[in-house]
Amino acid sequence: ESSKEVRQLIAKMHEVGRRIGEGVTNFGVMLYPPLEASTNEEEFEQWQSTKASKTFRLDGEMDIPSLGSTSLGLQLEHQLHALAECVICIKKSELTTVTGEAIQTCYSEEVNDAVKKLMEAIPVRCKDSVGGVTSWCA
Repeated sequence: ESSKEVRQLIAKMHEVGRRIGEGVTNFGVMLYPPLEASTNEEEFEQWQSTKASKTFRLDGEMDIPSLGSTSLGLQLEHQLHALAECVICIKKSELTTVTGEAIQTCYSEEVNDAVKKLMEAIPVRCKDSVGGVTSWCA
């Protein structure tokens, strides 16, 4: 039973980790001039639909703001959601070890510190992102 739970956790971590990597190259390319401020309504509507689905389970732990309808804003928002979901998945893991301890006790101090730092950093990066996208698109 315990090994099944661990495999499920690994599968979930793989899935949320994979989502972080989706579109990273496209996002990186978008950061180089000329920055394109065009909007893509189809892409925007698709993202809104994805966000509304159960793909991103932030459970009220983190508020990722909307970054508009530009391709850059949409991709940045997607990356922020994926990163937040991954960190929350690690933080909220409710698996137990064979001895009945919460799996978090199996995490190294470095993992726990990294999760704490990321939980604090993501809202700051969100605020920075809103400022950057707002001033760029103004």
